[in-house]
Amino acid sequence: MHWRRYWRNGSSERRYSVHIDRKYSDEEFDDSYNSDAPFSLRTFGICSRKSDNSILNRYIDRYIFHYVLTGKGWFNGSRFKAGDIIFCTDSSPYSLSSDPNNPCTYAWISFNGGKSEKYVTAMGLLQTYRIYPAKHFQEICAILYDMIDTDHPNVDIALYLESCLIRLLAFSVPEQEQAPTEAAQKPLSKVNSAIQFISDHYKDPMLSQKDIADAAQANEKYLQRLFKAETGQTLHQYLENIRMEAAVAMLNSSNYNINEISEYIGYNDRRTFSEAFKRKFGDSPSRYREAEH
Repeated sequence: MHWRRYWRNGSSERRYSVHIDRKYSDEEFDDSYNSDAPFSLRTFGICSRKSDNSILNRYIDRYIFHYVLTGKGWFNGSRFKAGDIIFCTDSSPYSLSSDPNNPCTYAWISFNGGKSEKYVTAMGLLQTYRIYPAKHFQEICAILYDMIDTDHPNVDIALYLESCLIRLLAFSVPEQEQAPTEAAQKPLSKVNSAIQFISDHYKDPMLSQKDIADAAQANEKYLQRLFKAETGQTLHQYLENIRMEAAVAMLNSSNYNINEISEYIGYNDRRTFSEAFKRKFGDSPSRYREAEH
């Protein structure tokens, strides 16, 4: 097991990387499933976010649970608070930002392996992501702090961490939710429509707030107020965050130059893109790429 501490953009993060390849019994799974596939805890840690900057999921092969310990924030435009669990499926990009007036601290675990889908399906987690209250918050916190802050001499650490993961999943099963009323669904559906439209069209340099409002079938000023109330961001801020997340992904994983990235994510010129990037991350795109590599 490897331990590392990170400081970035005003946030402190303690990350543990683990490599466990033990296999679990197939007794509770049907015979058609691959019995040789491992179920593996990959990373876990704790992060205190001191600013409202967003982070982007870089994992593309695992499931992630975030356990919000203190504070508030937004996940993909949806609010969360202390005591909530945020679940993400593998290969789904996400944006997580902290409320500057009440910064959040959260712990997380990530895991993968062929059994993972069976476990999360059995838990009823069928969405790309989900935010829900923890029924057993104290038990979850006790397990997390034990994993992160307690030494266990003369114990098989890999086996111990596996048992912690299984217990965390058992305590993380969500309660069945009641369907929202029709009155509550209407404004939320407009926000969701706006978010989906932005996700589909953020690369268009001509994309305007009126275009987004028209797609959501809402008055522009009304949608602005509604969007701000539900996500904590204006339409312009949300669009810029989506573009910045795409820029970070391309800077980290592609050989495109800055001009090409700027054009690809919806900016007409490099200067506007660089100013937005520095406003978001405190550095230019080129310096960010140099620091990451």
